[in-house]
Amino acid sequence: MNTTPRGDAIPYEERRRDHENKVAEYLENCMFRGCTDETVRGFKSVLKRMFERAGTADATQPNGYWPALIWELLNPETGYLRIGALVESLLRDNIALDSRRKFITIFRGFLEYVLAKPNIPGSDGETFAEKYGPITLTLTSGTRCRPVCARISLSGCERTIFRFTICLTSAHEITPL
Repeated sequence: MNTTPRGDAIPYEERRRDHENKVAEYLENCMFRGCTDETVRGFKSVLKRMFERAGTADATQPNGYWPALIWELLNPETGYLRIGALVESLLRDNIALDSRRKFITIFRGFLEYVLAKPNIPGSDGETFAEKYGPITLTLTSGTRCRPVCARISLSGCERTIFRFTICLTSAHEITPL
C-alpha cells in the first residue's frame, strides 16, 4: 500500500474529479439520512464557497484562484494554512457570527465524513491517504469559549451577575463574575 504523497504528480482533472465525486457522495448520504432537497442544495453551496475561500490565488485560472481540494485541507503538514486562509476570508468579508458558525459546522461535518469514509468514489477501494498522502482533521472545533451574554440574578438584596459561555466542545458553562 503506497502512502507517499503524490498528489502533484496526478493530473488536475483527475484530482478535481476525485474531489467532486466525494462531495457528491456526501450530498447523496445527506439525502439518504433524510435531509430535504433545500438543505442539500444549501450544503452544496456552502461547501463550494468554503473550498473557494480556502483556495490559492492563481492568475492563470479564469476566475483568478485555484479552489482547494479535500486532501489539501486534511494534509497534516500544510492543511492548517488553508484552514487559516478560510477563516481569515470569513472574517475579512465581515460574515455574521451565526453564519460563520453555520458554515464552519457544515464544512467540519463534511471533513469528518471524509475521514470516516476515506475511500475515493469510483475507485476499487483506494483511499485518499493511499493516493494523496496522509490525512487528518486540521479544522478543530472551537476550543475557546466566547461570552454570549451577562444575566443579572436578583435574590433579595443580593445581586450576582452570571456570564453564560458557549463552547463548541462542551456543555454550557455558567460562571459567576
